[in-house]
Amino acid sequence: SKINEIKFAIDSEITTIEENAFQNSLIKNISIPIHVKMIGDYTFHICQQLQFIDIPINSELQIIGNYAYSESSIKSITIPLHVSKICKFAFASCDMLQNVEIPKNSKLDRIDSYAFYQTSIKEIFIPTNVKYIGENAFSSCKQLKNVKVHINSQLKIIDNYAFSFTEIENITIPDNLIQIGDHSFYNCNNLKTIEISDNSSLQVIGKNAFFGTLIEQISIPSKVQELKEGWCNNTSYITKINVNLNNPVYSIYKDKFIIKKSSPAKQNIDELVFCVRNIKKINIPDFIEIIGSYAFDNCKQLKSVNFTDNSSLQKINKRAFSNCGIEKINFPKNLTHIAS
Repeated sequence: SKINEIKFAIDSEITTIEENAFQNSLIKNISIPIHVKMIGDYTFHICQQLQFIDIPINSELQIIGNYAYSESSIKSITIPLHVSKICKFAFASCDMLQNVEIPKNSKLDRIDSYAFYQTSIKEIFIPTNVKYIGENAFSSCKQLKNVKVHINSQLKIIDNYAFSFTEIENITIPDNLIQIGDHSFYNCNNLKTIEISDNSSLQVIGKNAFFGTLIEQISIPSKVQELKEGWCNNTSYITKINVNLNNPVYSIYKDKFIIKKSSPAKQNIDELVFCVRNIKKINIPDFIEIIGSYAFDNCKQLKSVNFTDNSSLQKINKRAFSNCGIEKINFPKNLTHIAS
């Protein structure tokens, strides 16, 4: 479309801007009428001249549709108070988008998959009512350093790859969160601090959740039921761990190991899940039957691994000792399986 200017009457009664309405047009700015409740799918998709969007403070807007502004040239956006959902790819690949303003009393409930993928935002505020941050929602936001989560956040799920490939330096996990998805903070190469309180409702930490980060310490709260295989993969700097004493699945051993029962049917703890990354020499406890995947991954100072004659070890899982500095190891007699 060659449309380059759009004006609505000041007292316009329009309530919906439907999908594809101004897609790939040459408009440079637009004022959204007060009574518009939905901006439809692809409405401003590939509007590469669009720079300014005026949305009145008393706007009734509730939904920003799929791909609504994707691949446009907008530089900033204010999310109106009543918006409850930012849909998939809504602002994806808006390379020039640097500023997203969300009011503290926002009604925003859901930020869908790829909503702000590959934008240039430097910080984002997650208001109280947001319960879901979708897959890749902020992935590849190469300038994103600061994620502010409301102190009373109701956030339940951070989905797969949600903050991957960003520059965030620290994150506070809200107490209501139950799931950190696979690769959520994958290759966040500046992420050094993750705060998880004892009151956390966290239940699951996904595969490669902290891959490539600089995290130095981590706490496993009481309600965590699953640390997925590889959750600790390529975490080279974790030297301090804590497991809540009330956690029924995981325990801490000598402040160096996270251990657990490999299955509910087991009577006793039998699996070594994780070891601090600065260990130089270890004596594997006799009761350990399984060394879990990535348990000693990137323990680069580890030179010596010892087993006693009474060792119960039967199985070493995938990449348990990958990227270690081990010079010599004598396997115990009961060992029957070494994974690739």
